[in-house]
Amino acid sequence: MENGSRAIIIASSILIAMIIVGFMLFAYNRISSLQKSKDRSVEVEKIIETNKKLESYDKRVVRGNDLISLINLANSVNTRNLEKDEYGNFVEDEFGYVEVKIWASMDNPNNNGAKFPAILQEPYASIMSSNKISKNSKNYYLMNEYIKMLQEEESKEELNKFKNLYFECDGIEYDKKNVAVKGMYFTNIVRLN
Repeated sequence: MENGSRAIIIASSILIAMIIVGFMLFAYNRISSLQKSKDRSVEVEKIIETNKKLESYDKRVVRGNDLISLINLANSVNTRNLEKDEYGNFVEDEFGYVEVKIWASMDNPNNNGAKFPAILQEPYASIMSSNKISKNSKNYYLMNEYIKMLQEEESKEELNKFKNLYFECDGIEYDKKNVAVKGMYFTNIVRLN
């Protein structure tokens, strides 16, 4: 009888220990999922804040110097939120951040046949002939690369010419996963005063 009662005490002790360990695991999982949820909500708030800053450039007329400010903002967002791979390309992070790209078309089909002044053609020459600048299927050039190249080469004359150009925002592209701004598209326009 004595051995039977000891066996019951041992079995009940083991059962209680298993219940306590199970409860601790449950509590730990619950707390860690709450923390992940909190981290995700902070990231969503950051995305919304960044989107507002980027979307403020969605205007009818944007000067070249404003476009440079937008490009610098996009590059800052990319550097702050993303890691680079061994080739120097930004890679998506655990929260789904993607690289923000600013694209500009250098031809404007909507300018009623008006030709761009010769001085405005100059910045395009280096873009068009350079293989360093990415171009998408819609003939938009990646301005992140172009402005970075001009800033690295300290090409002040070409930067000043670019600053005096006018652009119109054609649209904003959002990432499907987290609704972050993924790309902004601009077309060079001739502004008549």
